[in-house]
Amino acid sequence: MVQVTGNLEVKNGYVRVKPNVPFIGSLSGVSAYEINDGLVNIQLAPTPSDRVYLVDYSLSTDAAFLPTENWIVPEYDCGLDEVRGLVVYKQNLQLQLDNNQLRLNNNQLQLQIDELTLDNNQLRLDNNQLQLQTEQLTSSNNQLQLDNNQLRLDNNQLQLQIDELTLDNNQLRLDIKKLLLEKTGNDETNFSLAPINIFNRFL
Repeated sequence: MVQVTGNLEVKNGYVRVKPNVPFIGSLSGVSAYEINDGLVNIQLAPTPSDRVYLVDYSLSTDAAFLPTENWIVPEYDCGLDEVRGLVVYKQNLQLQLDNNQLRLNNNQLQLQIDELTLDNNQLRLDNNQLQLQTEQLTSSNNQLQLDNNQLRLDNNQLQLQIDELTLDNNQLRLDIKKLLLEKTGNDETNFSLAPINIFNRFL
């Protein structure tokens, strides 16, 4: 049982209490407690979470029961104002404080999650940017490789052209020498030596 004590503005009369639904430790009917010069000192069973005491104040125990208050009795000795709901229960106050602390912790955790999410998104963006830069560098490298291969091909083609020109030039030299030999060795042929001198420039 829980000791409930306190003072009322009503100086004399009775406090009458009845559970809205009977529960273990309570009486099923109305219990009357005398008020002495406004002082109340009674014992009640703690109310379960889904039960309350219906309470009225009367000058006589025989008057009709007209409840005007709902009392919630905790599991510890307390003041009358607590059970009447005029002050916050100690347990409820602690629960409220704990709940506020949990809310604060939850908000802080949510902020940390949001920050980590932002960091993760930024890292993803940075990674995508690096990947794009890598792909661009790879593409540039591939293009340079293609350009280098093309230059090699062009260089080989030029070398082939040079080789062909060199062969043609050598053949012309041989042909000119042969022609000079034939012309200079023919005494019966009358021709000017000027063209021969021109040919000699290329030999």
